Amino acid sequence: MKYISYAILATIIGSILGVIIGVNVIPRIIANAYSIMYNLPKVSLFFSLDIPIKAGLASLACTLVATIYSCVSEMKHTPSVLMRPKSPKKGKRIFLEKINFIWKHLNFSKKVTCRNIFRYKKKFYMTIIGIAGCTALVVTGFGIKDSVTALVPKQFDDIYKFNLQIGIKENQSLDNVNTILEENNVNYSNVKLNSANVSANENSVDSYILVAKDSESLENIINLQNRTTKESLHLDSDSVIITEKLSKLLNVSIGDNILIPLGDKSFEVKISAIAENYVYHYVYMDSSLYEDLTGLPYESNMIFANAKMDEVAQNELSTKLLDEPSVSAVVQLDNSRFSLDKTFDSLNAIVWILIISAAALAFVVLYNLSNTNISERIREIATIKVLGFYDKEVSSYIYRESTILTAIGIVLGLVIGYFLEGYVIKTCEVDLIMFGADIKFISYIYAITITILCTIIVNIFIHFSLKKVDMIESLKSVE
Repeated sequence: MKYISYAILATIIGSILGVIIGVNVIPRIIANAYSIMYNLPKVSLFFSLDIPIKAGLASLACTLVATIYSCVSEMKHTPSVLMRPKSPKKGKRIFLEKINFIWKHLNFSKKVTCRNIFRYKKKFYMTIIGIAGCTALVVTGFGIKDSVTALVPKQFDDIYKFNLQIGIKENQSLDNVNTILEENNVNYSNVKLNSANVSANENSVDSYILVAKDSESLENIINLQNRTTKESLHLDSDSVIITEKLSKLLNVSIGDNILIPLGDKSFEVKISAIAENYVYHYVYMDSSLYEDLTGLPYESNMIFANAKMDEVAQNELSTKLLDEPSVSAVVQLDNSRFSLDKTFDSLNAIVWILIISAAALAFVVLYNLSNTNISERIREIATIKVLGFYDKEVSSYIYRESTILTAIGIVLGLVIGYFLEGYVIKTCEVDLIMFGADIKFISYIYAITITILCTIIVNIFIHFSLKKVDMIESLKSVE
């Protein structure tokens, strides 16, 4: 009951801390994702008691199963056997010994290290799993930050070539507005933009239908390219280009057909390409295809302009445009970009909580396993001290094992973290946006560095524990 009580107490304390962190971190990540596209009030966190109770009971069940299993295994032995120190596990030949050209170049200490790693299999698996979990969480934390913050430069620098949207009233001429833009040396394109409910495979999504005069006119304001191959895409007169997130929501691909409402009718149109895009959904169409489908003349109702000027000059140009009777609205994309940047900045604190929690997991796992390792091998460590090993050599004897296991755990954690980050990002996505799920190379370096740093800190603590090992322990009888 002593060990079961300890397990219950530790689980309850850990569950309480876990619920506090979990309730504050994960909901805020999701709320921040939704606030990108919607104006949400300040987040107020509430939770039902059954959630922490279920989570706590699950944790308690796992802990008790492990504790009871260990107790039952030990209680099978007689008291006299339990009172004796555990005999070291029998060493076995390992696979590396069969690779002669490697094995013969290892010195005695390294050979012993290799054998010890596989001799204590529980420590082997627990260390690797713990370190892999830590590294995966750190990769996920940095990956979330990379994927979310990359959305703004990708959308507003790489894809959009315009920073002004000028709405034109119905049945109004664009000539005066075009003249103003030309006088200010502003590059622009006239397009027809309408919202519509696009459908396919029994799915429907609210999207923008952007009709350009021709492919060159569209490429003047939007960088049409495939996300993975970076291949440039071009409009043709018998098909459309749709954005990537729209294709996923409709479950369509190149060569499939989608149903597009134009005017009073809906038309089935073939998809020729899928373009990279992260905010909103677009169907790009050539004016000749629009006229062939509807039988109506192509008329622009929107101007996309790239005003390469400072904020003051851009505000003056916007005011001048709004004074025109034909202009219904002017939208400055720089303001939208600034708003998104501020939203993403609030993610930093949440990401760091995730990273610190992961580092704490690595520290606790390594520290506990290292202490257990020392206590189980106290006579072995005392014996090598008697044989003349210095304190640094004794520490290295233990460090090498944890270092190798940490390296294996890191490699495994990087792989797990890649897939975990992708899953988390997809879970947080809202319908109107698409995150890139891109993890920068430097984020992997950060994850490796943090995990190694935790290992070094644990090794420093363990070094002082090893210095306290009494050499007389090796002379004590086991009887």
